[in-house]
Amino acid sequence: MKRQFAALIALMVILSASAFTLIDKNENAKKDTTYFYRLKAGGDPLEEADYTTKYTQAPDPCTGDDYVCWIEAEDNGSNQPEITGAMVTEIGNALFYHTNTDHVILKD
Repeated sequence: MKRQFAALIALMVILSASAFTLIDKNENAKKDTTYFYRLKAGGDPLEEADYTTKYTQAPDPCTGDDYVCWIEAEDNGSNQPEITGAMVTEIGNALFYHTNTDHVILKD
């Protein structure tokens, strides 16, 4: 009986340890990767489809009026930026205050 109890405890410890290892591996695999997306000419900065293909490095600055040049965001799975609520707020703040933010760069 003591052997069965010890075996049961050992099995529970192994299962618990493997569950935490699995969780840790999944968390490491889910690292967020952001990309840079340039807004197409005449595009709506809140429309994901109005951005060009993603860049891994920040593109060159844009010239023109005080409007969105490019943003840094996660990919939505279709090679387009994921425009989250936080991103909408950040775009709005950049346009309202006429200044760049952490993830939104305006035209010069």
